[in-house]
Amino acid sequence: MLNFDEIYTEYHEKILRYLKGIVGGEMAEDLTQEVFIKVSRTLDSLKDESSLSSWLYKIALNTARDSIRSTRRIVSVKPLAAADGSSGADLENLADKRHKSHDDAIMRKEMVQCYVEFVKKLPSNYYDIYVLSEFDGLSNEEISDRLSLSIETVKIRLHRARVRLYEELRKGCTSFYTKDGELLALPRDNDD
Repeated sequence: MLNFDEIYTEYHEKILRYLKGIVGGEMAEDLTQEVFIKVSRTLDSLKDESSLSSWLYKIALNTARDSIRSTRRIVSVKPLAAADGSSGADLENLADKRHKSHDDAIMRKEMVQCYVEFVKKLPSNYYDIYVLSEFDGLSNEEISDRLSLSIETVKIRLHRARVRLYEELRKGCTSFYTKDGELLALPRDNDD
């Protein structure tokens, strides 16, 4: 039987680190709490305890994606003027402080969302191994033990997952360098 307190202790920092990479520091802390609230409410629905890690990261990915969508909706709406003539909204607080401009932060969030969407489309036998390796930081041996697979199977599936993801990202995203030399990617328009 899974114990929420043990799960929280083992995964809190990992999920927080993962979310910081997607949405930045302050927002990641809030989203991490939201993830663990969702986990506490739905822990009984987890059928296969061996898929706990990938299940947690799926919840984190979905939570981050929902947050990104919500932020994008808020940013794209022009704020109504307040009674004193000011804008009535403090959009400065929505910006990702790691980037020089609000547009850079929006592009980064869209890039991450594009990547997350392609990761989620991986077949489950690739997805589980990819998430455990890339997001959980487990070695091939640890993945082998956790999923009860041979080390060769883990290596092959991880390689195939990376190749497939790379190909899909090349087809589905447009990449470019910013003026500061940072590589970014955005989803391609499907109307092309």
